[in-house]
Amino acid sequence: HPEVTKGGPWFPIIGSVLRSAKQGLCVFATFFEDEVTTLQNMVGMYGGADTKVTVVQNPYYEVHGELDNGMNPRMRHLVLVAGS
Repeated sequence: HPEVTKGGPWFPIIGSVLRSAKQGLCVFATFFEDEVTTLQNMVGMYGGADTKVTVVQNPYYEVHGELDNGMNPRMRHLVLVAGS
């Protein structure tokens, strides 16, 4: 998952992924809402005028709910980026 909230190397990494998938679809999975927001900002920086971003909750959690095992909700949010 992109731990984008820490910045550093993630900016060029996300930019490179988006450029390489210009005609395709990128799927990113994040744990937390703040990671989604940061990733959306990066897509705004590196994406094109026709870039479309859709954020959905991982269907796993709709079926199984939150796991009460003390672990972070892995891949909770799916960020779909098309036409970057």
